[in-house]
Amino acid sequence: MKKSEIVPGKKYLFKHSSGVVPILVLREVVRPSYGRWDGANRDRHHFLAKNLKTGRQIELKSAVKVIREVSEVL
Repeated sequence: MKKSEIVPGKKYLFKHSSGVVPILVLREVVRPSYGRWDGANRDRHHFLAKNLKTGRQIELKSAVKVIREVSEVL
């Protein structure tokens, strides 16, 4: 998926090292990137999510591992 397709408050399937797990995206986090060698002032966008299988909070640094939206937890 793309970053623009991920919406906070919705449930998605996520590729994790333990397999495919359901997550709930809580919010988007914007962090400034300091000290870039090319002088570009770009912010890094991450997502805070909750792993619904374990209950732990995780940070998604890449939207590539998000597979699809789900309506109910498996």
